[in-house]
Amino acid sequence: KKEEKEKDKEEEKKEKKKTEKKKEEKLAVKIVENPATPHGAGFSSWSKPKELILKVKPANFSGPPPFKSLTGKCFSIVANNYKYELCPFHNITQREQSSRWNAYAGVLGVWKDWVIDNNTFIGWHMPNGDSCGGKLRQMKVVLVCGKKHTAGKVSEPKTCEYEMEFQTPLACSRRNMAVYPWLNSELQQQWDSIEQEKFNGDLTNQGYQKYMKQIWKSAGFVAETLASKSEHARDKDSQLCVDLVVEQRVMLFCIRETGREGCHGVW
Repeated sequence: KKEEKEKDKEEEKKEKKKTEKKKEEKLAVKIVENPATPHGAGFSSWSKPKELILKVKPANFSGPPPFKSLTGKCFSIVANNYKYELCPFHNITQREQSSRWNAYAGVLGVWKDWVIDNNTFIGWHMPNGDSCGGKLRQMKVVLVCGKKHTAGKVSEPKTCEYEMEFQTPLACSRRNMAVYPWLNSELQQQWDSIEQEKFNGDLTNQGYQKYMKQIWKSAGFVAETLASKSEHARDKDSQLCVDLVVEQRVMLFCIRETGREGCHGVW
């Protein structure tokens, strides 16, 4: 009986350890970063951090492969009594470092696509943050060459539209920041063709930018928007109209030269 009791006790201990381990595993799961415990008079130990939920799923990683090393990492900075937590290719949050029971905490943006200027990657576009006066908060992260990965200064140029500098050694390489090297051969050929047309004077600056944006979208570096989709549809309709006019002219020419009976297979 003593042996049986000892065995029962051992089994109970094992079960207890398993239960505790499961609890620890559950606590380790975080949807979005938990804030540092606020310091100051009046802070209640029973106050729980606000759970932040993303409105949309972050887009898949895109862009220069060297930047993929930043996925799964987060970088924070405290400025003007707010803690900003940037998780590249995922999301960015803002938490007020205050002892108030209703201290602000929210999502400023979710990773969507790259910001490209002059055929160069210059930063990340992170829209779809929490609601802010009838619109959603959004963040533009500007990449700056630096010795180590560091979240830098934060500003708010327009209400609910934020900008952050992110210093990284990855931005020091011209090849990393150039768009062309990271395109597939087909898109590079399209790029070369567009450059040649521009050089020959057959393409306006507006047309050049339009074709470049289409290449970036095809590569997955820039996301397709509702506006660009409708614009693409209009371009398609315009092309159909041009084709129709050409066909009509060919038909009229054929009738004039050979007569109606000889033009059945033309159109």
